[in-house]
Amino acid sequence: MTRNDNKPNSALPPHALVVSKEVEIVNPLGLHTRPSTLIAKRTRESPDTALVLTCLRTGQQAQGESVIALLSLGAAQGTRLRLNAAGPAAQSLADDIAQLFARGFDESPP
Repeated sequence: MTRNDNKPNSALPPHALVVSKEVEIVNPLGLHTRPSTLIAKRTRESPDTALVLTCLRTGQQAQGESVIALLSLGAAQGTRLRLNAAGPAAQSLADDIAQLFARGFDESPP
């Protein structure tokens, strides 16, 4: 879903184009260090675009460029998250991150 979101969110630029996607963690080990690092790396490749991940179960949020914040979500397999990307590269960032989740971060089953 693409929308212009005027809801306050301190992590996203005000009045920016916001692209939202819902994803599910499909890899068996959940959102551990390697997937968190891939998310942070891709987010940092778009310095003018912010990414916030929100756990749909708890409401906890994490900045996409912070591995520690992503790990603090404690997101296990089956957890659903909302991605909100805001800025000039919002669509491509949200699409790329959603693809990482859909592919299980290219991890082999344990």
